[in-house]
Amino acid sequence: MADAVYVDSESGPRDPAGRVLNRTCRFLAVCAGIMLILMSLMSFANIVGRSVFDKPILGDYELEQTMSAIAIAIAIAIAIANAVAM
Repeated sequence: MADAVYVDSESGPRDPAGRVLNRTCRFLAVCAGIMLILMSLMSFANIVGRSVFDKPILGDYELEQTMSAIAIAIAIAIAIANAVAM
């Protein structure tokens, strides 16, 4: 993933619109990664809360489903940008 997010300035687009799109795609990829980390932390907190404190996070499954759909949708931009560049 680090290779996909890190782009050498010499190999990137040279026109201003391309640079803006490239930065936007990289920003969205980082946001998707952060969202996946938050999902795993929420799942961990739900497991600990359910087993130790007997208080699970209500709506955890629905939140994870929504967050995974959003993460996939915003990660498509970098996937398409990398596929076009190849």
